[in-house]
Amino acid sequence: MIDDVCNMTTPVTSFTNEAASRPGTLRAGAGTTATVAGHGPPVLVVHGVGFGPDTFHDLAGHLASVATVVTVHRPGYGLASTAPACGLASHVDDLHELASVVRDADHHHRAPLVVGISGGATVSLRLAIDQPAAVAGVVLHEPLVGPLAPLLHAAVTTAANTLAADADPLATDRFLAALVGSDAWQRWGHHAAVVPPATIRAEVAQFAA
Repeated sequence: MIDDVCNMTTPVTSFTNEAASRPGTLRAGAGTTATVAGHGPPVLVVHGVGFGPDTFHDLAGHLASVATVVTVHRPGYGLASTAPACGLASHVDDLHELASVVRDADHHHRAPLVVGISGGATVSLRLAIDQPAAVAGVVLHEPLVGPLAPLLHAAVTTAANTLAADADPLATDRFLAALVGSDAWQRWGHHAAVVPPATIRAEVAQFAA
């Protein structure tokens, strides 16, 4: 599925940056990578914890006819470096750098709209708070914001504690299934299979705090 994101049939923009590994890709900071498709106003899509950039495949395909879609591969996922990022600040710095590259490459120098889910929404929200000029706007689905969202925070904390106490390699699957629910897991569980359990465990510790 990762290859599906990188080999979309929609036109791929020609811009890149010096650190990119291939045409139509961008790289920022300690290992964040992004694939680029389509033409139009820039939109960055940022995946969550445990579910990588391939979860945006259908969305990116639809948006690419009217927008330049930049699908972010956070460290530990997809085409990015295999090691997870050191913490939330590192994720935010990388996303800020990507947003700046995308704005500079846009013919109208437009800041991107940033769309994030779960942990990706947390990173996107932090970017918008810290660097509001870097984004045209944000669309957030279930950002992890600690006690500000008490029910979600309690659910994530409970699941994270259970995961930390369970050394079984399949414990990460059970963690994600508990968070998203059985119906969603049936639809999306195969996306999590390509994510190293070590990446999920490292990110849970970062985002559940």
